[in-house]
Amino acid sequence: MIAFKTYSQIPESQRPVGVPLDYPAIAVYITQDQISLYQIDHTVLSDEDYDTYVAERQPAYDSWLMPHTEVPKSVTNRQIREALVIMSYQLNNPSMHPEAIASFIKTMPSGVEKDIAWQNWEYSNEFLRSNPLISQMAPLLGLTQSHLDQLFISAGSRQV
Repeated sequence: MIAFKTYSQIPESQRPVGVPLDYPAIAVYITQDQISLYQIDHTVLSDEDYDTYVAERQPAYDSWLMPHTEVPKSVTNRQIREALVIMSYQLNNPSMHPEAIASFIKTMPSGVEKDIAWQNWEYSNEFLRSNPLISQMAPLLGLTQSHLDQLFISAGSRQV
């Protein structure tokens, strides 16, 4: 199950200008036990229904996103962390905060994948948008590929 809020539910002062209001601003994977907690202020859909919901709205979101700027191929470590802090507050998604990401990596099962994730998170000078690790971790943090593009655009606009 996925619980989400649309941009219409984000305070106007905190949402991007002109963004399609019916597009998900934040999405979180939830369990059956959590449905009642999220139904209060989120829309809750099955994974399949959520995918359909997003797919129907993706063209409008993409056309809004792309004319503004291209998604940077890479950003610095500081840029991505600052953008994550800002977006975690804007979207009310604490799982996006850099400290939460570090905690998440620490809870991964021991092994090569965890060690590589940690090395990338802590010691990379730059983050590549094309890095498969970023795309793999995104859904675990409640982020769509469009959120990642938005994150990189935001990070790329930060002073180097």
